Amino acid sequence: MDYPTQHLDCLDILEGFRFPISMFTVQDYVKQYIDYVMIPNGMITDRVEKLAEDIYTAYRGEKQLTCVVVLNGADLYFNDLLLAMTRLIAFDGSELVIRVEYVKVSTYVDDKSVGTIRKIPNLKKELITGKNVLIVEDIYDTGNSMAQILKIFRELQPKDLKVSVLLHKKNPKNLKFNWKAEFTGFAIPDRFVIGYYMDYNNLFREIPHLCVLNAGGVEKFRVKKKELTEMQTQTTPKVEPQKAPDDIEQAASSFKKLDFKEQRIRRFVSPLLDSYQTLNLKKKK
Repeated sequence: MDYPTQHLDCLDILEGFRFPISMFTVQDYVKQYIDYVMIPNGMITDRVEKLAEDIYTAYRGEKQLTCVVVLNGADLYFNDLLLAMTRLIAFDGSELVIRVEYVKVSTYVDDKSVGTIRKIPNLKKELITGKNVLIVEDIYDTGNSMAQILKIFRELQPKDLKVSVLLHKKNPKNLKFNWKAEFTGFAIPDRFVIGYYMDYNNLFREIPHLCVLNAGGVEKFRVKKKELTEMQTQTTPKVEPQKAPDDIEQAASSFKKLDFKEQRIRRFVSPLLDSYQTLNLKKKK
């Protein structure tokens, strides 16, 4: 079935639009698990800058905008979006003030969207009610999570509610909602993607490009039945902390010595350490 994209007002990535991972600079351990690169980082960067322009235009003349960022996948997308919007605000001499709220919503196990969202912890009602609100998400997939998120926010009665998603997946399951975000980056094939801070069981966030995991990677890092049970019962598995390779620790130490904001360090260094630690655990098992 052909997925209708004419109404989405975004860049449509076709099934045959793919690049070999060998043409890009990524960590060596990653290459064996990548099927192909779907969207190179440079293309993402350019598209995000255009989205920032569109969002700023929509709120030009307003005094306030609350951006609600859905973690963890949208973290990098929003940071790049915010930097571009900040430049536009400064250049234009605008009085628009952007308030940022981060909310944790996780509905993925392996490459499947599961579970429901009944409430969003720590959501500050005073930043939503009667305010201009922009929800920032990394991907629109089955549509179930977004429908629940929008219901929660509408009940808080914002002045205006819009959504920006970097990726609109051409998943037939979301057609029943007949919904699209006001600001969308790309329409992508119905494939599970990683990179640009999107993960597979908390791995591969540090890849700068948007990639498709191959069958070997999906199977190797799949959540085991015991781990899935622990996740569903909200218990934390007891895992001894693993020491990352010396070269990775040295890299992290070097980053911390630089005068970067802590947010930037968390975005690029922490996922790298997490990935190596998880790989070590898998090898020992």
